[in-house]
Amino acid sequence: MSVLADRVPGPRELLWAHPEWWVAGLGLAAWLPVVRHGIVTWGRTHGHLSLAAEIGYWHAMVLAMMLPVIAAKARDVAIRSFAERRHRAIAAFLIGFVVPWSALGMVAAWARAVPWAHSEWLMIGAFAAAAGWAWLPIRERAMVMSYGHEPVIAPAGWDADRDCVKAGLAVGSWCLASCWALMLACVLSGHDLIAVAIAASIGLAESASFRPPRTFVRIASAALPVFFAGPSLARLLTR
Repeated sequence: MSVLADRVPGPRELLWAHPEWWVAGLGLAAWLPVVRHGIVTWGRTHGHLSLAAEIGYWHAMVLAMMLPVIAAKARDVAIRSFAERRHRAIAAFLIGFVVPWSALGMVAAWARAVPWAHSEWLMIGAFAAAAGWAWLPIRERAMVMSYGHEPVIAPAGWDADRDCVKAGLAVGSWCLASCWALMLACVLSGHDLIAVAIAASIGLAESASFRPPRTFVRIASAALPVFFAGPSLARLLTR
């Protein structure tokens, strides 16, 4: 028994073996403003926020939904770096990962400033488009490219930093190609908490599966436009 106990890794060994721990922790922390915003604005998809607030909530949503999913990819970058550079490598990777999402976030925030972007039917149409996107092979191919990316990292210096940023850009770009439709629909919903939670569950299910869980992804994606269209159709029929 004592021999087995000696082989159980301690906290320091676990942290050393999993330097990506703070990536998942940052993602979990990002859920705090997402949940708070979702509760405060519950049922108000037509609320207007400032451009800065829209950009802020977009990045909080991206970090909350994506960082737990790509923590394993951050670890891939870390273990290809020297021990003293691991956390620096992860930080550079995250910078590259966020760049394409920030570009889309600027477009999404600008769109929310336009009055017609607050139409509930546009939101329902966006979720329907996201459900259709989930059925296309190109979306699954992008997801596979994102999770299957194998970074090549230089041993030291600025070349190593550059390679880490490039790895983040590659993973972020493929992730964006896979998830853009659902993320934009979540924005058009006013960052609805149920929509964001379902979208996050889709990402987690895909990242945790050796084979893409197609049935779950398609059913969950299809449930969102039905969920939001139900009350709208009921109001339309009762007029």
